[in-house]
Amino acid sequence: MQNIIYSKGRRQDALELIAAKKMFGVDKDGVIVDPSELIYMNRRKGYEWYGMEFTYDSRTNYALGGVSARYNGGIMPILALLAFDRMYSQLDTEVRNDKVMDILNDVDAEAKLDSIIARHTDARDVDLAKDIYSWDNGSFFNSAEAAQYVRPLPGAKDALMGLAELYQGRIAILTNTHARDTVLRDLSAGGFSRAELSSFTIVCDAKKPNPESFDRTMQKFSVDRQDAGYIGDAAIDITMAARAGVTAVGVLSGMGSLKDLVRSGADVVAKDLQGLYTSIRR
Repeated sequence: MQNIIYSKGRRQDALELIAAKKMFGVDKDGVIVDPSELIYMNRRKGYEWYGMEFTYDSRTNYALGGVSARYNGGIMPILALLAFDRMYSQLDTEVRNDKVMDILNDVDAEAKLDSIIARHTDARDVDLAKDIYSWDNGSFFNSAEAAQYVRPLPGAKDALMGLAELYQGRIAILTNTHARDTVLRDLSAGGFSRAELSSFTIVCDAKKPNPESFDRTMQKFSVDRQDAGYIGDAAIDITMAARAGVTAVGVLSGMGSLKDLVRSGADVVAKDLQGLYTSIRR
């Protein structure tokens, strides 16, 4: 697979635009590490906490968060799953997951999810979704035990270290994972030592798609908007980059599909972080 999958203009122009930047923000999940099993286990445990069977696989559960900023976290993806529970109650697990993936892969996936939720859920489901979302107040998700469900993404560590050298240390790992210890846990699972992590600025007070944290990071690096970019794997990342007025680079190693990223306004979409770095170096 070629490394650069999509660009708004000529591919070479897009690469030159990226290479000319002075700093990049980089998302953690889906770009540097693979948290799909952790997100799956956390949501399954939330269902089971309330005596419910979770019938969705890791792929389906993860892809749901990539559709748009609204479905990236909180109760909206859970509401969608509760609606699917009712729509597809008579189907076996494999068929149910395939049906959901067909919806998630649709170009109008967000609108379809909104419609399905409106038809198949009510106020009681909103309360249930809130309960499932906060089933243990984050204890499992932020635990040391959960590190076993976080996987390194192939080539991501070397690519990030290379980008830090290329952009003279102006690389910020900007993530919605709010607990710093959890961020360090996940990056350690991705193969980084504490010494290597000192090469990066870690921003974990982000509220994507609000660009406030990214704005502060640009100020810290004394970089203007036209000289900055953000690399992420989901629609929420592209939306944040657009709101910050910086170049939006999507990668296909995480939640979002090519349709999700392009629909959200990505300037460039690469296979993964390693492929992006390789293309810039060329």
